[in-house]
Amino acid sequence: MSTSKSQTEFGLGGDTRAMKFCNRSQLVTMHGINHTNSSESQVQQAILKDVENQLTSNNVDQVAKDIFSFYICVRWVPDEIFWKVVKEELTSQILTSVVEKQEQINQAIAELYQNFKFIPLLCTKNVEVFGEKSDSTRTYYAKFQEKVAELSSFLAKSGSNQVWKRLHAADESFCNDPRMNTKSCDTKHQFSEWVNKVTKDWGSWSTDWTTASDKWTVMHQMFQSFRYHPSDAAWNQEFAAWKSKFPYHSFIGKPKGAPDSIAPTSTERFMVCFGKRVASDMHRRPAGTNIITDQNSVGCHGWWAPNQVDTILQRMVRLWRPPTCQLAEKTYTMKKQILTMFQKMNEDLFSALPSMLQDEQMYGTNTLDHAVASPAPFNIQSITVDEQTFYDSTRVAAIDELTYKKKDCWFNCDIVIAKGGAGNLHVQGGQLNVKWDADEESKLRSINPRDFQVVPQEFGSGTSSVLDTVVNSVSSAASSATDGMLSFIDNFWGGKQTHMAQMLSGSLTKWVVCGVADNASYTELDSWLGTEDAAFQEHVRQAYAKWTGYEAEVPGKTCSAQSLPMSLQSAGCEMCQYS
Repeated sequence: MSTSKSQTEFGLGGDTRAMKFCNRSQLVTMHGINHTNSSESQVQQAILKDVENQLTSNNVDQVAKDIFSFYICVRWVPDEIFWKVVKEELTSQILTSVVEKQEQINQAIAELYQNFKFIPLLCTKNVEVFGEKSDSTRTYYAKFQEKVAELSSFLAKSGSNQVWKRLHAADESFCNDPRMNTKSCDTKHQFSEWVNKVTKDWGSWSTDWTTASDKWTVMHQMFQSFRYHPSDAAWNQEFAAWKSKFPYHSFIGKPKGAPDSIAPTSTERFMVCFGKRVASDMHRRPAGTNIITDQNSVGCHGWWAPNQVDTILQRMVRLWRPPTCQLAEKTYTMKKQILTMFQKMNEDLFSALPSMLQDEQMYGTNTLDHAVASPAPFNIQSITVDEQTFYDSTRVAAIDELTYKKKDCWFNCDIVIAKGGAGNLHVQGGQLNVKWDADEESKLRSINPRDFQVVPQEFGSGTSSVLDTVVNSVSSAASSATDGMLSFIDNFWGGKQTHMAQMLSGSLTKWVVCGVADNASYTELDSWLGTEDAAFQEHVRQAYAKWTGYEAEVPGKTCSAQSLPMSLQSAGCEMCQYS
């Protein structure tokens, strides 16, 4: 059985070396897999791999602990790899240069770098507090401390090697100043002085020093020199060490750049960032040839010089060293927040059930489409009579008394609309009609504009609009559905969840990972195991409080009586344990 080191390399975190003590044959039985003798070993390996994956990637405790990691980035130069990246940023117009990039690409990229519009970074792997246990102490912290010490040692020594000297010399080559974008750069740094400075730091170049424009060609050669050189073994060894410690290529794109007041100096090159590195899906620029992803930059601090970042790392180790409670408190808080999200997912489901069930019941009664249908298009019919436009549904009142005849009538056949009687205009088929409120036949009557006066919509007795009709019908259907639905929830769904909550609240749920192998050393096994989370049971009680009515007691409220020696009891003493 392989250890969890392979898992840790892929960022799953955690240490599952206790798995090597599992009874493999029993695991196969537990999973109910039939196999031939020839495939037994393969089946066992597949099951162990699956269980190990569950223990690492599907582990609430480990998810909370995985947050506690950090990585370091060093401010690099636009070498051959970054040169291609920044060209794509320019092509995609993510970054823009004051230089015409088609004509002077070397100068354009150098200008982006100089003004901190494009900041190339090389970054370490994440150093995890709970990534791997020490072989000697069986604790996470000892291994974490060991990895940080190794990284600190490298950074402390980096200030004297060739790669470091060339890194800060590249920045100072711009202006002969610790800040490569200082405001006085163009005025105090003459071309001849720049030639002398670069020759001193970098040696001779193949470029002829004839014009100031040659500066950008030389800068490009300087940046491209950050690679392996066949004839320079010492450089190659140091360069390989940097690449090994900082294998990941990242960059900061800041379109407006950074003023010299906040810009780091040539030796301030390190950034320390807490948390996981990746912050988005993988993606690609339009026409880009690189797959990229957002890098988490929340929780970063710097820029630090080598001696400063070494000090910061040592302080981090001391801050998180047991038995200090800071790391334990943060882990507890993170785990509780994750569990609270699971709790909210459960509560949201049951909060949504009333509306979901209402939709289902309205669908069954063919009223759902009516309820969710959009309003009719706002297209009011109109007609123009004697150069005056009248709109459908306009409220009007009779100027004088109007009389209409009932159809097929032989006695008492008049329909009288009193003066001031109200009605609504109707425009249909190019005709202007009115439906009077007092018309017992509710017919559309032909009307002449001189016989009515437009009045406010509220005038006279109210009439139901189309919207009122929809609302009333939907409300009626919804009310009917809701009455039945609430009863259904109370009797079934609500009751089911209340019963489940009462069952789980105050309980313990355990996963039987595997049985212990017959020949296992329990002493060694226990050295790789941790402890159960005593606080988790309280999390479960609080998570189901909505259904059980559970309220956490104030600490110290409950006092359990404890026994005392008879001599103390006779003296009238009592003792209890508060919880």
